[in-house]
Amino acid sequence: MLLFGHVGIALGAVELVSGIAKRTVQKPGRVEADIPSTSIGNPGASADLSAASPSWLNILANPKDWPFLVIGSLLPDLIDKPVGLILFRDTFQNGRIFSHTILFLAIVSVVSFFIYRRYGITGGIALSLGTLIHLVLDQMWLTPDTLLWPILGWSFKKTVTGNWVGDAFDALFHDPSIYVPEIIGIAIILYLLSRHYIFSRKQTA
Repeated sequence: MLLFGHVGIALGAVELVSGIAKRTVQKPGRVEADIPSTSIGNPGASADLSAASPSWLNILANPKDWPFLVIGSLLPDLIDKPVGLILFRDTFQNGRIFSHTILFLAIVSVVSFFIYRRYGITGGIALSLGTLIHLVLDQMWLTPDTLLWPILGWSFKKTVTGNWVGDAFDALFHDPSIYVPEIIGIAIILYLLSRHYIFSRKQTA
């Protein structure tokens, strides 16, 4: 999976979960308030849902944190591909190393939670969520030696021997596991952008 697959599916997943959670909060029998829309297509909606929803929903519903979600959805590749395929190619020959591990996710999550508890800044939580979604989309459970590093050993398996840039570009047109998620990601991004545009037009009308 490349750029648009990770970004689009991460945004779509958060949009879906936040929408479901909001409807759950609004179910009869709960303490309800005038809860604004939390959709990514409604960037003007307030994220202050504290009177009617748990704090994690506030984080999902806050549009200002979604740039951190986007960065998190790409973060493992932004670190590992330059390190493993360019800077230290002879050593690793692998684009999925340290940042594709549970250890890395745990460190990012702990630091993000500390910042949230200490300063009330939620961007790191969104960053951690994006990183988690990246590992899920990469199906890292299929390579436990990497996912559980260093529990199962200190070294990473070498997987790249040829022109990885050319191979990735070729796969974009011939490998369904690559181009299908990219198409889905682009479709989600275009859909969310269109909702943002429509809502902005309504606000200015």
